[in-house]
Amino acid sequence: MLSLNKTILKTDFRLSFYWHNPNIWDAEEYGKRKNSALLYAANLNIDFLEYPNFIYGKGGERQIWADEKGKAVKNCAKCYKERLLKTALCAKENNFDFFSSSLLASPHQDHFLVKRIAEELSVSCNIEFLYFDFRPFFYEGKAEAKKKGCYFQKYCGCEFSFIDRFGKTSQKI
Repeated sequence: MLSLNKTILKTDFRLSFYWHNPNIWDAEEYGKRKNSALLYAANLNIDFLEYPNFIYGKGGERQIWADEKGKAVKNCAKCYKERLLKTALCAKENNFDFFSSSLLASPHQDHFLVKRIAEELSVSCNIEFLYFDFRPFFYEGKAEAKKKGCYFQKYCGCEFSFIDRFGKTSQKI
């Protein structure tokens, strides 16, 4: 995010990029997103951390939530909480002063739900949540990242968001 990077990189923050995305459907999409995240972190010259031992499909199966009858369901709140919890814990374990999330950049996410969950986790994990509304920089940042060769997904990540976006279950679009 060009403008945002200019602002944040002028501060005394030491930024790190944390990768934990157990919701992504399928393995090919997971790989594209992770490789893009690695490229983005390299372009910014910041550390890339990831959830230990999570390899899509190998001991780190993607997260699927189910209703009381065991049927898989879309549950954005649980997904946000899972990802934000791991982010807060990673920040705490690495002695960071704050944590935040790229979920706050997308105008397609439930911004205020992400913020509320992060604030709750800040208290329970005893680490400060650094809130910033990144959405005004979304399209400018997306254009800049594309210029640098980063991949941009066309749906949130889970199979349900894929179906919502494309109306089918096959990724062959």
